[in-house]
Amino acid sequence: IRDIGVTGVQTCALPISVAELLVRRYPRVLATYIELIRVRAAMELAGLNAAEEGAMIRPTESSYQIMRRIWEAQGKPRNGQSLLVETALAGGQPDEAVRIIEDVIKQDDPLAEDLMRIAQIGIQNDLFAERVDLAFNLLELIESNTDDQLTLDAVTASKSQLLRADDRHEEAWELVSQQYGNRTDPAGTRLLALEALDHAVALNPDE
Repeated sequence: IRDIGVTGVQTCALPISVAELLVRRYPRVLATYIELIRVRAAMELAGLNAAEEGAMIRPTESSYQIMRRIWEAQGKPRNGQSLLVETALAGGQPDEAVRIIEDVIKQDDPLAEDLMRIAQIGIQNDLFAERVDLAFNLLELIESNTDDQLTLDAVTASKSQLLRADDRHEEAWELVSQQYGNRTDPAGTRLLALEALDHAVALNPDE
């Protein structure tokens, strides 16, 4: 919307964006729209004006508000919950991210891959710094829903990281020793060595 006296580029905060119209009419472009939402989330984390990425998505709303609406319009798919957590944290709404995770934990037949993605997002954004029990509930749910060794190793590493961050170094080492101590495969041996190094550094940071 422009006036004859307006120069340059001017965006308009209409009730619906061009991108959302495209998604509704052509659902196959959803993946591209999700990437635009991720760009906005990244800008929010960096403290930049979220509207500066252009007028393709609503310039007056946060990435979480947009993602929530799209997620609900798509029938609340489980594979969208990790992005809800990600955008909530990007927008400075940790309590909302916690609420989403609590709802995820209560679901029947959760997908371990999605749960692991949510756990990693929370850890990377320090969401669990004062919520270690919530993180462990999520990680233990992952353990009970997968037999994939790589995922199980990632769960153990995540638990160890959380315990060390909470100054529970001996618990972290005990956990790691139980999980990796009897492993003879290259991956298990490497993980044990890395955890041993982390444990030593945590106990003797000056050395």
